[in-house]
Amino acid sequence: MRIRNSVRSLLLLGFALGIAPTFSSSAQDATAPSNETQNAASTASDPAPNTSPLAAPPTVKVESDARDAIRDDAPILDTTTADPPTASANATSTLEPTSVDTSTPEATESTTPTSATTAPENTQPAPPEDAATSQAMESMRSELRADKDVESEAPPAEDAPLSLSLADAIAMGIQNNLRLEIERHGPLMADEEWKSLEGAYDPEFFIDGGYQDIDKPTASALDGTSDPGNAVVEIQQWDGTGGLRGLIPGLGAQYKLAYEAARTETNSRISRLSPQYRTGLYGELTIPLLRNLIWNKPWTAVRMARAAYQAENERFRGTLMDTVLEIEKAYWNLIATAEKKHVAEKSLETARALLHQSEIQYEVGVISRVEVTEAKAGVAEREVNLIRAKNTYRSAQDQLLHLTMAQELRTNPARTIAPTDALDQYTPYTLDLEVAIQKANENRPQLAESQYEIRRLEFLLKHAKNQRLPQLDVSGRYGYEGLSGKANPNIPPTIPPAPPLVVPESYADSHDDFFRRDGNRQWATRGTFSIPLGNRTASHQVSKTEYELHKAKTQQRYLEQQIVLEVRDATRNLQSALEGIEAAERRRQAAEEQLRAERLRLENGESTPFDVLQRERDLVAAESEKIAALQLYRNSDASLDYAQGTILKNRNIHLEEAGALH
Repeated sequence: MRIRNSVRSLLLLGFALGIAPTFSSSAQDATAPSNETQNAASTASDPAPNTSPLAAPPTVKVESDARDAIRDDAPILDTTTADPPTASANATSTLEPTSVDTSTPEATESTTPTSATTAPENTQPAPPEDAATSQAMESMRSELRADKDVESEAPPAEDAPLSLSLADAIAMGIQNNLRLEIERHGPLMADEEWKSLEGAYDPEFFIDGGYQDIDKPTASALDGTSDPGNAVVEIQQWDGTGGLRGLIPGLGAQYKLAYEAARTETNSRISRLSPQYRTGLYGELTIPLLRNLIWNKPWTAVRMARAAYQAENERFRGTLMDTVLEIEKAYWNLIATAEKKHVAEKSLETARALLHQSEIQYEVGVISRVEVTEAKAGVAEREVNLIRAKNTYRSAQDQLLHLTMAQELRTNPARTIAPTDALDQYTPYTLDLEVAIQKANENRPQLAESQYEIRRLEFLLKHAKNQRLPQLDVSGRYGYEGLSGKANPNIPPTIPPAPPLVVPESYADSHDDFFRRDGNRQWATRGTFSIPLGNRTASHQVSKTEYELHKAKTQQRYLEQQIVLEVRDATRNLQSALEGIEAAERRRQAAEEQLRAERLRLENGESTPFDVLQRERDLVAAESEKIAALQLYRNSDASLDYAQGTILKNRNIHLEEAGALH
């Protein structure tokens, strides 16, 4: 027994001097600033400087400190110091084995290939080794050299990861997201529909004309021809009308400004002019006094289309908010999965180092074969965990790529993203629930869209009620008429002779009477009245529209209740997430201390590899919980901005720029 204890003491001394891997980590590692650890985790895939043209996405300023008024300007905790109290003490694993650089060549050769940190040099001479210990150490060195040779055969390098900040990811998503590109067409088409209906009020230029040749038999002694044997009066006439006509917006009145002209030739002996030129210039106005006054069909359609366009804008704003929130959550999810993958890698390294130590202890007879088997089981378990973590990380990569660079998934499947923002660099704020609800009522696009739908139905109801009225239209006409022509040669002489008709002879001379005080003015007025009997169509249309309007208003009240619940839930989740970060950090520190104590017990022969692996498993769970708590806080922060409707404002995203087609 004394010899056995001596061998164990020599072996433990050898581990302490760096002959074999150790599990101790310095106090400085345990309390390293979380921002450095976070940066290491977020670059787990070793991103290289990006040279892709995608490295310069369109700029969208995301003002992380430009929070809404519901939060106090002064943060609860000061995160500008070198070691902020709320920052993670160490977001990544501290379970990595430590390689010791000693002054002897043997110690240098025994450095593990999976080491991540280097302990201070130890210049003390190594104690003498017995035969069993020397043989076991030489076997371990051979295995480590073989592992190093295998790892040196690195696979061919893939495309360098694209370094993206959260602002860049959002900007690229707004530019490249195909779902958002589809939704951009909604407001554009609604705008075209609105403008096309306004075209009903565009003035219309019109011309109509024709020719007629009439043979008119007559038995009148007065109306005949100069030939007594010919009782057929012949008339050839060319006539036409041209001008402008249209509708007056809002009023529902119709207007017409027209010019008309006619040329007539005849052999009638009672027509003193042949050819005869008759012209006229006039204006007409018809105004509805009851039905179709203001709330006529064209004007109602324009007002409804305008409300529909505004609703489409709000619908697109809601889709844009959904996209930004989705990108932001995917961004933080990628960082969180990268950190969890890094934790799994370090956990596997620790388990392998513990297996090496257990095998050496077994070779010298310190532990049993069962404990070596337990160490091997721990390695296998962590290999499975790492496989799952890598798969989750690749899925997170694909999701963010899909949201920001969908084209890259087809043209460059190997493309990866390296986030540059840190998960634990956050600033907690004081929340005010009442102000948050007020902001949501003012800014949520769903409420605005619902209000525009109510307005559209109100226009439709006014038109339906207007159609129940009788029709009473008043029209008026005012203008001038001109006449010119040549004497008709078919008129026979009369006794006594008739005085000659003095009129201008040319067609242009017929316009001389226009706009003269003694000109041939004409004016007329007319009224039209009608009333439908029963008018069931209009009456039932009013009832139907009233039901639709009542339904829309009820839906709006229900939506207001849902938004209040969303804001309350988002506020509560944010506060809970902040508290969860603090609790998770306390658990992580406790698990780290428990693992350190268990390692010391193992070195003193008072523990087993199984116990150490159990403590290490607890620490991995605590670190994963800390990462999940940070991710939850980031997501809750974005969700509160979304619930308030301020997610675009706080990230300096303008609807006009985001709505342009790409």
